[in-house]
Amino acid sequence: DNITKGSHIFGNVFGELAILKNLKARTSLGIEYNLYNRSEYFHRDIEAAEPRSANSLNVINNTDRSLTWFNTLNYDRTIGSHSFNLLLGTEAVTTYAFGFTASRSSFAFDDLDYRYLDAGSAAGLNNAGAGAIKSALFSQFGKVNYSYKNLFLADATIRRDGSSRFSASNRWAIFPAFSVGVRLSELGFMQN
Repeated sequence: DNITKGSHIFGNVFGELAILKNLKARTSLGIEYNLYNRSEYFHRDIEAAEPRSANSLNVINNTDRSLTWFNTLNYDRTIGSHSFNLLLGTEAVTTYAFGFTASRSSFAFDDLDYRYLDAGSAAGLNNAGAGAIKSALFSQFGKVNYSYKNLFLADATIRRDGSSRFSASNRWAIFPAFSVGVRLSELGFMQN
């Protein structure tokens, strides 16, 4: 008797432009939207270990959405056996969520056609909601990749993130990362 309905919509559009021979700009906009509705109906059950003398209906509605805007500049260059890739970019994400729950009890009929909040008794009215939750994230990042003969690899990344979920004194942080490696499959004895 519990009915759940939901809608999930998402999508992305992008554009890319070759500015110079080895330099590309790209922008991307993505959206995600969710709508969720659940009805929970509880029958009278006076013979249960924990009896329920009145029927009741809970209706839960939630909606959330996020919007992501991503922009990058990408530069590729190969000089002899050396390959370089430089990536610079920004990312902005905003989110919004809202939820609401309402309940009524003492319905005259248990029939599915009468399972609407206004068909229950106003004495069993209960409404609740946490309110809206909003957040925003903004990031700036850069990454350098290096390859020598497609054998020796190195990359370094730095990212600066700011989030509205943190206090003003802790809103921004920097996250560096690096790695080095050897592609063993490119060694002569591994190719046999």
